Amino acid sequence: MTSSGRVTPCGSFLLNQEAEIKKIALESGASFCGIAKAADLGEAFNRFIDILRNSASGATGVGGYADDPANPPGLSYLGMESWKRRNIKNWFSPAESVLICGFQYWNAQCETELRSPVDFAEFFRRTGRKFIHPELVEYFRTAEIIPEISRYALSFDYHKTIRKILKTILCRIKKILPEVEGKIFVDTSPVMEKEFARLSGLGWQGKNTLILSKGRGSWFFTGGIALPVKLEPGSTVENLCGRCDVCIRACPAKALKNPGALDAGLCISYWNTQHKEKLDRKIAGTLDCWLYGCDVCQQVCPYNKEVKTEILKDFLPVIFW
Repeated sequence: MTSSGRVTPCGSFLLNQEAEIKKIALESGASFCGIAKAADLGEAFNRFIDILRNSASGATGVGGYADDPANPPGLSYLGMESWKRRNIKNWFSPAESVLICGFQYWNAQCETELRSPVDFAEFFRRTGRKFIHPELVEYFRTAEIIPEISRYALSFDYHKTIRKILKTILCRIKKILPEVEGKIFVDTSPVMEKEFARLSGLGWQGKNTLILSKGRGSWFFTGGIALPVKLEPGSTVENLCGRCDVCIRACPAKALKNPGALDAGLCISYWNTQHKEKLDRKIAGTLDCWLYGCDVCQQVCPYNKEVKTEILKDFLPVIFW
């Protein structure tokens, strides 16, 4: 590595290491990728803490977070070691850059072929997901409602699939640069993935809180690698939501507040995937038709209407066609 922090050529590794690393990521299974600087995220971090502290007063009947962002209970992990989220160096001290990858899991073609499973217990067994609210199946049956499962949960656990791909990417980087270490993150680490995705130029943060990309919509997972290499970061892209607020108006639980803010304690996905206690009929009645997760804010988004990005094989629905 040079005194400027740039990596010197090694084998086939080019001086344009950003392009080479992106090429490795795409060849290994990422749908698209970008690079962000490993820097302090003070402004975004403060918004994150404010949302945690002001969330969940409606459906839970509980007040704000006070000094400890640990409400609603099923999301208490978001407040654990939250200081690490402010700067990725607090989580991986050598970090200089962040490779952030997108993994497409849905598109317009899949929408036309969607089918509902007959045996939900068997479906969750096959996908390796814990079905924590089987009581909802009986509730929906009695209410004559056809249950729906969020599109992200129609395939095998994405954490395992993405982590495997990221390990491959890191191994390939290390073959070229043996001295380079890295640390992988996939959703569960104290890393502000959405902010890094925004900073890298993958998209903008929409009013439904998700990263949106023109041409790719929001039907994609993110994950990445913190690297101890100074790489040229990407540029942010324009927020194209404009005056559109269709996702806010469409949310069945009215969980979307100020643009980009989610009241987790109202969100349907919180209740049917994160809340651990049995759901009574009153709560079940607020879940619309959603047995696991909720896609409404993505279904109505104009940028998701014509998405044609190819889906990674491992994210194709398990038993739908």
